[in-house]
Amino acid sequence: DLDYPLRGVVAGHVSEDLVQGFAKIQKTLVQDLYATWPKGTRPLRILIATSVGDTQEELDRYEANMNKLISTNPVNDTFSLAIVHTGSNDTLFKSRPWYTPNIVLQSGKAPLCKGEAWALLDPKIVKAHDFVWLLDNDFSFDYFDWHAYRMVLSTLRPLVSQPAIARGHPADPAITPEDVTMVSRGSNGYFPLAYESAETDGEATLISTVLWDSMRARLAQPNALKSSYCTHEIWDS
Repeated sequence: DLDYPLRGVVAGHVSEDLVQGFAKIQKTLVQDLYATWPKGTRPLRILIATSVGDTQEELDRYEANMNKLISTNPVNDTFSLAIVHTGSNDTLFKSRPWYTPNIVLQSGKAPLCKGEAWALLDPKIVKAHDFVWLLDNDFSFDYFDWHAYRMVLSTLRPLVSQPAIARGHPADPAITPEDVTMVSRGSNGYFPLAYESAETDGEATLISTVLWDSMRARLAQPNALKSSYCTHEIWDS
């Protein structure tokens, strides 16, 4: 019954049965779509920009999510990291073997709002990538399949997009606001792999780097940096 995992994931429920059931759905979708997928598409270059604390819980969640990305990346897309440590220290993260200059291309330590952290991204580093992913660190990637999402990126080529990642808490629906909330069935009765929306969110937005100069200009406005609310208007409007 495919409706069971779909309903559960959309409602924000978390269980191993749902994780396995939804993974099967996504695998089937990818297999069905592969015949029309552009075979010549080169691997994508993704810069993941995240603000993190320095607790064991945050580190565990971050590593689990990055490992899930790698495990669902058969096309060998490149993931680089930009990390701002918002706590008083960064020792836990920096003690990890993957925390090297080849992977963490930019890092800093300061009590910043997200907009302030984004404004500090080095334009040269950003422009060396196809997309910059402005990703919060309070999500679980248990349900997320990068291969399915990158098929949307490589075929539809959106300038701005956002995966419907479920949070890591029971009964907490996948990504708000309502316009970008995950749905189990579209108006035609089928599960929509992607759909257009008038807005995204400021929690997991993936943006083409061709927009970065415009984004930096908007981030240079003082009012854009002091709040996490309505940050999506920087790229949606």
